Amino acid sequence: MRKLITPTILILFLALVANAKNADEMHPNIRECVRTNTEENYHKDFAQPQASLTHPVEFTEALLQPTTMLEEPVVISDITNYVEGFDSDGLPNGWQSVTHNDYFGAWNFGISSTPFGSGNYAYMEGSLTEYTMYSITLYADLITCTYDLSKYSNVNISFLSNYNHLGYGFASFSYSLDNGTTWIEVFKRTESTPIYETNFATGISNLTAQPYVKFKFTYKGTAKSLGHWYIDDFQITGNPSAKPSPSNNPTYFKATPKSSQEINLTWQDATGFYIPDNYLILVNTTGIFNMPSGEITNDLNIYDGSGSVNVLKGEETYTFNNLRPNTKYYFTIYPYNNTGTETAYLIKTPPTANATTPEHICTSDVILPGYLETFDDTQIPLCWTTTDNVASGVTWEFGKSGTFGTGNYTSVDWNHYQGTPEINTDLISREFDFSNYRDIEVSFDQNYKTQVGYYNTTAT
Repeated sequence: MRKLITPTILILFLALVANAKNADEMHPNIRECVRTNTEENYHKDFAQPQASLTHPVEFTEALLQPTTMLEEPVVISDITNYVEGFDSDGLPNGWQSVTHNDYFGAWNFGISSTPFGSGNYAYMEGSLTEYTMYSITLYADLITCTYDLSKYSNVNISFLSNYNHLGYGFASFSYSLDNGTTWIEVFKRTESTPIYETNFATGISNLTAQPYVKFKFTYKGTAKSLGHWYIDDFQITGNPSAKPSPSNNPTYFKATPKSSQEINLTWQDATGFYIPDNYLILVNTTGIFNMPSGEITNDLNIYDGSGSVNVLKGEETYTFNNLRPNTKYYFTIYPYNNTGTETAYLIKTPPTANATTPEHICTSDVILPGYLETFDDTQIPLCWTTTDNVASGVTWEFGKSGTFGTGNYTSVDWNHYQGTPEINTDLISREFDFSNYRDIEVSFDQNYKTQVGYYNTTAT
């Protein structure tokens, strides 16, 4: 039967959409937690007798698409004894069900075809859909309201889960630290398994002291199938002890090369209501950084292409050493509070900088007593050279470890090149200026093998 609505109802619908837009502008820092209507709601709202419709308008499929209705934002800042048991027959206060574009379905609440948990629960189930075509795909998110965890550490998430996968689609659980702008996936189930019930629980260190946290359950599956996902007793726990993450990032973050192996960083400390105690600086040669999680220790071996350092507030400068010449390095800085598992970073748009070290010119250098080359790097040291005197294709190798000395070492190993008639290669050091020194002493560890035997000594 064709369903009709009056022009009066259309005007109301358009007014609601306009109000939703204005409300979004009124709350720039908090995304609205809203309720999404499904086709079932429209059938209920517009199922009026035709005799009462004085100006009939055709009820088209376009009006069946989910729309967003306005509700006040909901922020939960006290998670003491917090459990969402889905005891009502509708969306919890501040939650939303969002259908993906060009797909169908929405999350339901109550008791489906199979009892689960304690009382009502949240579910998506293919066999209960109104659609009769197997080609239709159900794809929807169940998104929580906002949780202000700025006063909590050691945050744990748990919920009852019953997921049945029938070879298509998936079920995933994610969280957001920026009120739903970006999402971080915790798990994604795609394997074909029988129906199972489990109590999912995990600690997420990134949630420590974060003020704009949301969670998302995503289900994708075929309509009229036995696939489903049931969720119940969603719980958040934490210790109310940690400092919140800093309010703002530092400013004027800048990188300046000092030499062929040094880049200096400067910045102005962050200000705001929550001031950071420390800063984490990450460096690499790709410009791609992973979001930090938990306490990250210093890694000052930057010669391998990446590293990290922690700097106290108030210093506002740091110099990275032992860099490669003629190399572009990228840097990012995260302000944070607390330590260990309670480390709380501000992860919103961290400042970045980059600089390129100049080419190194190998000149005769005055080397003070105590010069040491450990060969810890995987490449030949700066201004050292090797030669292949008989064009055998074999020369000195770097970055080997495990059978000699401590750490890496450099070597020529004939065993790797059996069948090579002759190996003749030199390792030549950089140039030293000893014009102001006398009684020069040179030492090194060596392991030399001939057909007769081994020699493992320190030469001086």
